[in-house]
Amino acid sequence: HDQIFWINDLLHSRNIEIVRVKPFFSELILKADIILLDLPTTTILQAVATNKPVFVLTKHIRYPENMLSMLKKRAVCSPDARSLINELSDFLKTGHYKADQDNEDFLLSYGLGSDKGDSCDRAMEVIGGCIDNG
Repeated sequence: HDQIFWINDLLHSRNIEIVRVKPFFSELILKADIILLDLPTTTILQAVATNKPVFVLTKHIRYPENMLSMLKKRAVCSPDARSLINELSDFLKTGHYKADQDNEDFLLSYGLGSDKGDSCDRAMEVIGGCIDNG
């Protein structure tokens, strides 16, 4: 099982802590220097909204090709755990991040919808339209 292999490999590292008690993900990312996701659901949006390196195991979720292409601009992605751990190891050794921490394509397309800071106004428009039409 991939998950067991990579967790066991990391248990002996002095610089990595395996979190077993689950605080909110938003609390964890504040403390993290690097974000590693093995099941990227809504957490992927929170992760790419930071300026931290993000590493994603894409094995369990089949993203459409255009979506995965956008995600790969922002995060280092791999379909298998061993390759992802190799990418993470390379990053820890060299400091070279193979994606662009400033890229917002994925976040804008699947999270915010706009970079104008008008999310509240857009939400109120939708709600107002529902009330008017309801």
